[in-house]
Amino acid sequence: MGSNTNSARLFSFPPQQPGDTNIKNWYQDLIDDPNCQGDPAKIQEAYTSFRQAGLSKSIAALLPPDPPDNESKDSFQTAVSNSASASIIPDAALIKHLSYRRTSIEEDELSTHDVNCLVIWARPTAQVLELLHDIQQKLTTLVGDDLYPIRAVDMHLSVLELSHRHSVSHLRFVYAQVGNHRLQKMLDLPFTLASGSGNPDGINPSAGPPDSGKPNGIRACLVEPQVMFDAKGVAVGFVPAARPNEVDSQFTYNHLRASLQNHALESGVEIDTCYTAPLAHVTIGRFVGNKWFGGDDAALGNMKRERMQRWVEEIENVNEWLRRVYWEDKKRVKWVVGAEKGLEVQLGYVKFGRGSEDADLVGRPVPL
Repeated sequence: MGSNTNSARLFSFPPQQPGDTNIKNWYQDLIDDPNCQGDPAKIQEAYTSFRQAGLSKSIAALLPPDPPDNESKDSFQTAVSNSASASIIPDAALIKHLSYRRTSIEEDELSTHDVNCLVIWARPTAQVLELLHDIQQKLTTLVGDDLYPIRAVDMHLSVLELSHRHSVSHLRFVYAQVGNHRLQKMLDLPFTLASGSGNPDGINPSAGPPDSGKPNGIRACLVEPQVMFDAKGVAVGFVPAARPNEVDSQFTYNHLRASLQNHALESGVEIDTCYTAPLAHVTIGRFVGNKWFGGDDAALGNMKRERMQRWVEEIENVNEWLRRVYWEDKKRVKWVVGAEKGLEVQLGYVKFGRGSEDADLVGRPVPL
């Protein structure tokens, strides 16, 4: 389901669970793992296997197995209803957020709460945004208003999280500890590497292939989009490029994250994150209702299971379309991270995205 690759045979690397602040670089640990050793193919496998495991888990949670022969129809129907009704959860925080969108009330209310983050984001390129919009259209055509499509201006890739779930005043302290100058250098790193004027932690920039038409330097590229979902929303996950003609000097997106983390740690800051994993995703929709899915009426168990099956089938159909069209050479999606718009530092209540105009700092975009 969702992949033609047997994830059981792929290299995998365990995510870093949320916890106390730390000075470890999880991204570098992945690179240095004896079974990886910085190999772009192994890094791609780690992201692929994690993505596929998450999708398989979501599908299993959504669809209970067929009833065994010895189980009564009524008892199985109750299990179906309970499973289905618990699977799609309207996001109450998003619903409230949407009601506040045109005011500053929400940020004022939440600035002292432990719900704010300090993060580095990348914005999707125009090519990627167009594809994400097409996927949104396919999914909302099926489920209607149950799924709120994230606005293009709010879509982002979370490259690095520096501090998670704190008050704004605490995040300002962390920001000051890292320092404006260092943060700007971090945001400019993709540009610096792409222009051939900097080395990422011992990797030497090299020219692109003779027919590539690229300036000398290094670019971190994401490829092979796939739809993922959970109880509250939908995302499109990418994996770091691994083909020789897509990887400069063996430098992947995960290497970029490791380099950024190293720069941050050199400031002496202790980084606390929500969840660090081999994952590169853009959230494209969140559930604000479950009417199409059957709602909360236990009497609608049969419809719920049918709707859940249709939802899963649509996810699989979209993923098959992505593999057939956008993984192949002719229209292959190649997202150079930091292209068109530079990396951004965002500070505050960023749970549902925000525009680039709200960034505290913006880096220089990567030349193509």
